[in-house]
Amino acid sequence: MAAGLQDPVGGPGAAGLDRLAMAIVQEGDASGLSHELSERTFRYTRLSTIGGFLRRPNTIFLIGYPTGRSAELMRVLTSNCRTRLEPMAMPLVPEGAAISLIALAEPIPEVPVGGATVFEFEVERFERL
Repeated sequence: MAAGLQDPVGGPGAAGLDRLAMAIVQEGDASGLSHELSERTFRYTRLSTIGGFLRRPNTIFLIGYPTGRSAELMRVLTSNCRTRLEPMAMPLVPEGAAISLIALAEPIPEVPVGGATVFEFEVERFERL
């Protein structure tokens, strides 16, 4: 456990929470992931966001866990966050701009989305206030 971890409510380090994962997942995968994280007693917080490229809803999970559960967390993320193809967002057209009927008739390209983008951090300090 990293030095300085404290959890005034539950004792030192809240059962060794010395890692933090930030997982960005598609909104459609968030409920299943949330359920399994709870079942496996991972501590987490959910934040709703909008992706910049496709402008679709995402969810960011901030997940606290001990180092020894890193592989288990990655298995949970992999099993709940699937990759799929989705249509690319149409670019915004400024008001008054001409739109070609040919451009509107072309199919919208699909791009692979989903899975999870995961960042892991070492926690230097943890406190519940």
